[in-house]
Amino acid sequence: MASLEADKQTLAAELDQVHAELREEAIAYPPELRNARPGADDWSAMEILGHIAEMHYSYVARGENLVRSPGAQLARDMASPERLEAVAQGPTLSLEEALAQLEAARLHALEWLARLGPDEMGVAGIHQSLGPMTARDVFQRTIVGHARNHLNQLRAAREQVAPQP
Repeated sequence: MASLEADKQTLAAELDQVHAELREEAIAYPPELRNARPGADDWSAMEILGHIAEMHYSYVARGENLVRSPGAQLARDMASPERLEAVAQGPTLSLEEALAQLEAARLHALEWLARLGPDEMGVAGIHQSLGPMTARDVFQRTIVGHARNHLNQLRAAREQVAPQP
């Protein structure tokens, strides 16, 4: 098994990679289409970016709660006010503001990862739809994995609103 520090470095590199790709995709997104929704039920690029930044804080808070209260529930209501507010705020931001928020959220998540001790990484709880998860899983599956899912959503949205020839 990899050492704790090596594992943390791998996890941090995964988050850094997805954020580098998010930044590239956001910059490549046609500026005039950043607030266009591909479909009635789809989010615009700026809504997606707003959500990604907010979700890092939300998952870190749930991960911190898990460490304090082993066995804690990790899911949240899809209609949670902070989730909906971040999506709604996205289109009000400039791209530079959205990217700055993403960077601050990335650093916040990395600071939490750095603080986790070896015993804390394995503290487990339950996610309503994902099942049993450790604090490590919260970082890898919900912070990194969720960001990657939304990166793919951002790419798909760009393809829908600005198809490549």
